[in-house]
Amino acid sequence: MASNTNLAKYCDKWGLFGYRLNRFKVIEPEDTKPETVEHEKGTLVEAILGVVYLEFGLEVLRRIVPLIQ
Repeated sequence: MASNTNLAKYCDKWGLFGYRLNRFKVIEPEDTKPETVEHEKGTLVEAILGVVYLEFGLEVLRRIVPLIQ
């Protein structure tokens, strides 16, 4: 689909990172590496797009994907 770097930009734009499930866990040094954070942000955006697909179908997903390009 897209790289974590690009998806992370949308995560920041949508303000999703503060809503991740593991936000209350103890922060380990490896959790703060830029590539780890970028990966988590990319995964959050992929999850949102997955929910759109499952709940509304492929046609709706196809309509919204151009909005994030």
